[in-house]
Amino acid sequence: MDNTAVILFVIAIVCLVFLCIIGVLTYFAQRKLYKNMAGNKFSLSAIYEVSNASKERFFSLKVSNRGVNDATVSAIGVVSGLKYYNLENEYRKQSGLIKDKIVICCKADISVKISVAGLEKLLFSNFEKSKMEKIKLYVLDSSGNVFLSDAKELQKVLKADYVAIMKQGKEEEKAAKAGKDIKPLSLSEKIENLLNEKTAKAISVDFSETVKEPEKEDINKEESEVSSENE
Repeated sequence: MDNTAVILFVIAIVCLVFLCIIGVLTYFAQRKLYKNMAGNKFSLSAIYEVSNASKERFFSLKVSNRGVNDATVSAIGVVSGLKYYNLENEYRKQSGLIKDKIVICCKADISVKISVAGLEKLLFSNFEKSKMEKIKLYVLDSSGNVFLSDAKELQKVLKADYVAIMKQGKEEEKAAKAGKDIKPLSLSEKIENLLNEKTAKAISVDFSETVKEPEKEDINKEESEVSSENE
């Protein structure tokens, strides 16, 4: 009888430990699943575009709701280092949404456009020690959760412009040391000059296809070939 009680006690302890292990594994599995679902709630991208009419360069920041429910957004923008630049007001101007909350329907998306020059003026002036910080996209939902995403195309375009502006600044320094009377340009002026240069290059490119008229010799040759075939 005593042995039976001991055996039952041991079995009960083993079952209790087994149930505890199952409960802990289930908890962590559910937590991991929730994090994956929350992390994949939004998809962010920055599409680089150039206007055919004005040749103006701009980015279209797109936020897609991949969740199964509608999502309320509190902020949308870019991150540089530890600084967040909210483009919510710009989105409201473009969409005509004044006071209502920004809601992204299930499996839908919203986008906000910002010129490359405007974005550079916003970011470049805050770079410290002439070092360009890594730039990311972000969206803030109504619960206070921040979702980040890399912006490789945006980083590539802005980095090329930033290098060109820094090079221009070094050339001004060399000219000043050489004794040349050159007025140093502000960051905004440098960005405008770079924008004008890129716009001029874009306008100078002719994408129209030209058709070369056949010469008389070619026409005579074709006519003789046609007549020989008829014979």
